[in-house]
Amino acid sequence: MILLFLLSPVLAKLINLVIYVAILVFLIRKPMIAFFANRSHEIQDSLQKADREKREALAHLKTVEERLNKLDTEIAEIKAQAIREAEAEYQRVLKSAEEDSVKLRETAEREIQGLVKTARIELKSYAAEQAVTIAEGLIRQEMCETDAHRIVDDYISELEGAS
Repeated sequence: MILLFLLSPVLAKLINLVIYVAILVFLIRKPMIAFFANRSHEIQDSLQKADREKREALAHLKTVEERLNKLDTEIAEIKAQAIREAEAEYQRVLKSAEEDSVKLRETAEREIQGLVKTARIELKSYAAEQAVTIAEGLIRQEMCETDAHRIVDDYISELEGAS
């Protein structure tokens, strides 16, 4: 009996606990089912969203990788284009320099020809002046007073005959 008496408060508490849990389960069962169903649905939605975002990220990664692969060819094309343009510019500058060189050579030749022509004219003029000066000196040395009178008389008679 003592055992029963000792067990009786424990048994009473246990029975109260079972009744309390049963009432609690009965009252909370529907909201708990709804909560867990809702939570399960949210988790499934999150998983689907994560899967969709993963696929989108992979597609974006694939696009970026393709662009990166094309980037090497684009860089090579840009370098080749730059080399072609540089070569064309070099040829243009070289051609322009050659044309300028020809023009400068022609201008220099014309100037030299002009200077040579002027020098020849000056030389002829100088030679003529020197010839006259030398001839005049020789005539003065060899001419005597009688020759001078005779030349003057001849000149006067030519003037009288002309008038």
